[in-house]
Amino acid sequence: MIQYEQIAEDIRRKILAEYYKQDQKIPDQFQLSEEYQVSRMTIQKAINLLKIEGFLYSKRGKGTFVSFPTLQQDKYGTDVGTIVGTSSYFSHQGKMSSYIISFEVRFPVPEEMTKLKIRADQAVYDIIRLRYLDDQPFHLEYSIYPTHIISNLNQEVLDKSIYKYIIEELGLQIGSGIRQIRADKPDQFDHDYLECQKNDPVLEIEQVVFLKDGRPFEYSQTRARYDKASVNYIDFR
Repeated sequence: MIQYEQIAEDIRRKILAEYYKQDQKIPDQFQLSEEYQVSRMTIQKAINLLKIEGFLYSKRGKGTFVSFPTLQQDKYGTDVGTIVGTSSYFSHQGKMSSYIISFEVRFPVPEEMTKLKIRADQAVYDIIRLRYLDDQPFHLEYSIYPTHIISNLNQEVLDKSIYKYIIEELGLQIGSGIRQIRADKPDQFDHDYLECQKNDPVLEIEQVVFLKDGRPFEYSQTRARYDKASVNYIDFR
């Protein structure tokens, strides 16, 4: 888990345990940076994440306050505007694990070349993983990574967190992403791995994710059974 996510998780636990109560002002960024021994930028990222989740709100010139989400967070909910790996995002909901269905290096097809802005002679990793949450089938992930950007992927990395490897081992900074969210009918893989019944709808999230320098590094589709998926969206005015 990334440092700001660890801090957000600690503050989230304090809110749920009512250490910080409804509408209570939390310590300011200077105090929190001293408490957690991190930069103000890291604290700001943690606070922004908790604002997106609905646990905090700010008043101009007065500080940041506790606000329990009006709609309680679904255990399987994904925030549409948050670009983090599955392992980091859902780790506070239970034990995450992976089963590698396929892992190969090949040359890209035209759609992948367009999405990732790569040439036909630039190889990609093609990965299909089944993700488990508390030993139950959770997400089916189809991921494509250019090998010249995301190098030296192996089974050990795939068994854990690709995003953690990208950030901590490759030293790359993840920037933004473009997502399309749709409902779909189950295919054979959904039946086999997500245990979908014939008419169970499936939620699919298709995305292209970019590094902070603007390079696209991931093209993926994540599929989940209807009862193990939801999307959270918070609109600020």
